[in-house]
Amino acid sequence: MEISTMQTDHNILNQSQLLEKIQQISLTLVDLLEYLDTHSYDSFAISRYDMTKKELNTLTEEYEKKFAVLRPGSGNDPNTWDWAIQPFPWDM
Repeated sequence: MEISTMQTDHNILNQSQLLEKIQQISLTLVDLLEYLDTHSYDSFAISRYDMTKKELNTLTEEYEKKFAVLRPGSGNDPNTWDWAIQPFPWDM
């Protein structure tokens, strides 16, 4: 399984491209989790999971800094629900 986004310069992606990358990496992470449910001692899969999770966090943080909050609780002000005030990603 090759993750092509590792070589991608995330700074040149627009909002929809970055959101698509986040969705792709999220699906990869789900696939790895399902695989690890039955192959829990596969060290290569575990390291790939760790790398993919780190990349997902990096992409999500970048998206949230540039465009909008994707996760509840990750906004700038802990006393507001920024993620519920802005347009949802699928509405853009």
